[in-house]
Amino acid sequence: ADREAQPVLRFGDVTLDAGRYELQAGDEVFALPRKEFELLEVLMSQPGRIATRAVLLDEVWGYEWGESKSLDQHIRRLRRKLEQASNGPTIETVRGVGYRLEPPAT
Repeated sequence: ADREAQPVLRFGDVTLDAGRYELQAGDEVFALPRKEFELLEVLMSQPGRIATRAVLLDEVWGYEWGESKSLDQHIRRLRRKLEQASNGPTIETVRGVGYRLEPPAT
C-alpha cells in the first residue's frame, strides 16, 4: 500500500496511523511491531473482503510460507488490541481460507 496516499485508516474507535506505526483502539494507543502493523494495514485496506492466508503471508512476510502459526499468533495479538475499542472492527476467521476485517456494527 502507498503509505503517502493513505497515512491513516479509521474504523469506528480504531485508527491505524501509517506515519507512526501506531494503532489507537478506544483510549489505548499501541506502537505496533512491523508485522502486526502490516497485517492490520492489509486487512483494514480491504474491509469485508477475505484476505487469504497465502496473500497475508506473501504480503507481510514476503514469501510462500507453509508454516503459518506465526500468522495466527500475530492475528491473536491484534485481536486483543482491537478489543480495547468499544466500537471497532473485528478480525473474523474464515475457516480454511484466511481472515476478514468486519467493520464496526454502527
